[in-house]
Amino acid sequence: MKNEFADQLKFTLQHHHVLSSKNAELGTEYNYLKHGQLQALLQCCENDVVAVLPTGYGKTVIFHLLPFVSTPHTQQPCILIANPLNAIITQQKTKFGDSCKVVDEEFLRELSGDLALGNIHLIESKLKDKKFLIGHPEQLTSSTFKKTLKSSSLCNRVRL
Repeated sequence: MKNEFADQLKFTLQHHHVLSSKNAELGTEYNYLKHGQLQALLQCCENDVVAVLPTGYGKTVIFHLLPFVSTPHTQQPCILIANPLNAIITQQKTKFGDSCKVVDEEFLRELSGDLALGNIHLIESKLKDKKFLIGHPEQLTSSTFKKTLKSSSLCNRVRL
């Protein structure tokens, strides 16, 4: 019980520090996380998570914080974000900037060529600094993308 409290306190202080940093970086004013956001973050430290939360609840805040929350079984995590709407994908690409890669048809063709040539190191170099991979569900579940995840060190970094 004492260890569980200490772990939860450490996690709370860590996400509060990261939230403050993100507020400064993005010009936002999040003072606390909602219950669903906090639960999603806690679960992401141990498992892959699908967070189904209402529109406007703040799912993007979870995406922003997740790479900075301790995940002991991975290297720097890479968050996989499935989104069916082009407008939101574009908005997220703008927010995440260079730390993000949009997995679209053009990128899948590029990956397919790299896989065919056995250029796994090239794929890894394209994605090594990416904290977010964003795409439509059908692109993220394509055979090319699945092969990419299985073939590269990215498989150890991806968090759902």
